[in-house]
Amino acid sequence: MAVGGFVWAWSDPALIERAARAHLGLTEQTVTLTPRVFALMLLLSLIPLALFVYGMANVARLFHAFARGRVFALENAEAVARIGWTFVVSGLAASPLRTLLGLVLALDNLPGHRSLTVAFSLETLANVVTGVGLVAIAVVIREAVRLHDENRQFV
Repeated sequence: MAVGGFVWAWSDPALIERAARAHLGLTEQTVTLTPRVFALMLLLSLIPLALFVYGMANVARLFHAFARGRVFALENAEAVARIGWTFVVSGLAASPLRTLLGLVLALDNLPGHRSLTVAFSLETLANVVTGVGLVAIAVVIREAVRLHDENRQFV
């Protein structure tokens, strides 16, 4: 579904220009959306999409394990850790990607109409903190699995 939305959005250059302006806070600046700029923006936008798909694939693995009755399993700890690291990488990559998108968007503008956009958001920090929390939970799950296996051997 995310990939379908991505393809749909990128099929309309005017929509991409409006979204990029809003996302980067470029309200008055001149923007020249040439094929080169469009292609570079598309490539940069694949990074967060790939991270999202990777994270959702791990969420699916986790819930499939739960559905099979595998709650105390090392595979679940690993899935939670991968989801957490995906959040961390997404959060850490957000500001540099936003800056690169701004540079690319202004790439073919005339001299004097180029700009640099650097932005940090609470969402970026929230992603990193959430990711660190999930990685910590994965460590706890690993220990719970170890203790569960140990206790099962005593019975």
